[in-house]
Amino acid sequence: MKSHILEKLAELEQTRKDFWNIPHESANFINMLIKTKNMKNILEIGTSNGYSAIWICDALSITKGHLVSLEFWQKRIDLAEENLKYCGLFDYITIKLGSALESIKKLSPKDFQEPETNKLALDMVFIDANKKEYIKYFELVHPLIKKNGIILADNVTSHKESTSTYVEAISQHPDYQTQLLPFDGGLLMSVKVV
Repeated sequence: MKSHILEKLAELEQTRKDFWNIPHESANFINMLIKTKNMKNILEIGTSNGYSAIWICDALSITKGHLVSLEFWQKRIDLAEENLKYCGLFDYITIKLGSALESIKKLSPKDFQEPETNKLALDMVFIDANKKEYIKYFELVHPLIKKNGIILADNVTSHKESTSTYVEAISQHPDYQTQLLPFDGGLLMSVKVV
């Protein structure tokens, strides 16, 4: 990773509590996972100031993929765009303003720079937004995820009560193999096995 990107990430890590960013360890893991599995099409639910998006887009700059990130607040989008442009990673992301639930329903292959494809097939979905809506996000993205695709959901231990419906549903779902990763806040990883 380039030095100016590392510097920006270190700066953003100082504001983690203000923007509810994921911990460095989780972000590094996601970056490695994308590169290892050569992922291309990734959806992020919850942009905030762009911290996790920088890690994701850095990996996508290697795999030549694209991130679509959903955010409800324009002020946060402005911050994220500024940070991604500084890092030279803005070409790898499309940020959509509005309700995540509504935005997911409108997604198309064109959003991921695949206009010649008719069916959207996601390699990964990273969920880090309204905790009580995790189950609703899952219901919408489940049909969009390809076989061996991955759903990562943050804060399942720090917000156990709010995310419990989602955790229970995906842990028992026959299409997924799930494991809790012991990063700060709790990162739940689910692989679509069928």
